Order: sequence, then C-alpha cells, then structure tokens
Amino acid sequence: MVLFAVLLATPLWSQQEKEIELTRLALQRQRDDLVNQFMKLNLKEVGAFIPVYEKYRTEMGKLGDRTQRVILDYAKNQDNLSDQKALAMLDEWLKIKEAELKLRMKSVEEFKRVLPPKKVLRFFQLDNKFDAIVNYNLSGSIPLVQ
Repeated sequence: MVLFAVLLATPLWSQQEKEIELTRLALQRQRDDLVNQFMKLNLKEVGAFIPVYEKYRTEMGKLGDRTQRVILDYAKNQDNLSDQKALAMLDEWLKIKEAELKLRMKSVEEFKRVLPPKKVLRFFQLDNKFDAIVNYNLSGSIPLVQ
C-alpha cells in the first residue's frame, strides 16, 4: 500500500507520458495485489476467476488509455482551449464513462458464472474503492478549465 500512496503523491498531471504509463502499470500491480488479498478465493475459484479478471482488466485498461489521451490532450490545450475542443473532450469523457458502465454490467454476468454472488459483489466493491482513490488523486492534480 505504500507504493500506491507514493505513486499517487506525484501529480499525474505533471508527468510525461512514459512516467504515466509506468505509474499505470504499478497501479495495476497494486490493484492485483489487493484483489488477491481481499477476495479470499479458494483454489477452484482462483482458477476460474483469473481469466475473467484478466479479460475485465484488459478491457478497462483500453478505456484507461482513452482517458489518458483526453487528459493529455487537455494538458496540451488548456491554455487555448476552444469551446469546440472543450465539448469534444466532454463528449469523449462521457462516452468513456458509458463504456465503463456497459463493461461492468457485462462483466458482472461473467463473474457470476465463476463466483458466488457475494464474492462478485466484493470484487466490484474493491474495484470501485480502488477507482475512487485513483480518481480522487487524479482529479486533484488536473486544473479546472478557465
């Protein structure tokens, strides 16, 4: 958990793309560790869970790539952001959020095939808590549009 705190202490906003990618990889490892620690899966569940989890995280990673592009685009354009560009960024952000919700809804069904309902809920609680921490720290490092 210390690594997690250290990574988030450096504003993502000020990092270069390579550093952002390294931070995202480290955060994914941290997420994996937390899931392993708190899911309390038996051996049979682990074998069934891992492929579903990896697929889910791969798809969420693609959406994270899109979010990263929006953030970097904003960083490059914040000083001379046109109304048209602002609306395009907002539209992309909303599409990403919609895609995240659709992915979660689809993934719930996939997780339910391999885990009991309470463990599916636990997984999405952990996923939500981790995302909330990351988003809180990220939002604090991105300046408001002027």
